[in-house]
Amino acid sequence: MINMPDFDFHFFIADVIVETVQYGHRTEFCQKLTTEIGDSNDEILKWFSDWAPAHRADPMLYDSNVLKETKYVSSYNMRQWTYQYCS
Repeated sequence: MINMPDFDFHFFIADVIVETVQYGHRTEFCQKLTTEIGDSNDEILKWFSDWAPAHRADPMLYDSNVLKETKYVSSYNMRQWTYQYCS
């Protein structure tokens, strides 16, 4: 994962979970989280780092330093989305 501020990382984690529920993967997410993963933070983070990109969640799009970048990159659409929901 990229080196991002803690508040951006926490938002990323929360958003992945919310989007998982919103887009119909809640049961799969919960089953995997409760049956396939150990209790250590390292195991949970490893699993999560595999789950997120498989469900189109890119941590790069949550890094406030990246969102400040004004160069247009078509695959980095979170800046536009952030502008839209904040205004």
